[in-house]
Amino acid sequence: MSRFLQDIRLARMEANLPKRFRARDVMNACHEWSPSTCSTFMSKHCVGNLGGYRAYFRRHSEASLQSSG
Repeated sequence: MSRFLQDIRLARMEANLPKRFRARDVMNACHEWSPSTCSTFMSKHCVGNLGGYRAYFRRHSEASLQSSG
């Protein structure tokens, strides 16, 4: 598991991220990650991604994601 994903899960456990969150929410909760890392990683790892990457998130709308793990 990537360190970025671990940071997201830790932020969720510590209630620093809501159940449904956006890349901006991750940037606010995990300050060490760049905006491009937050948005790129999350979009690449959504259920149904076109690249065949492992899915860690479910898209609820264009603006909201939820961790699937």
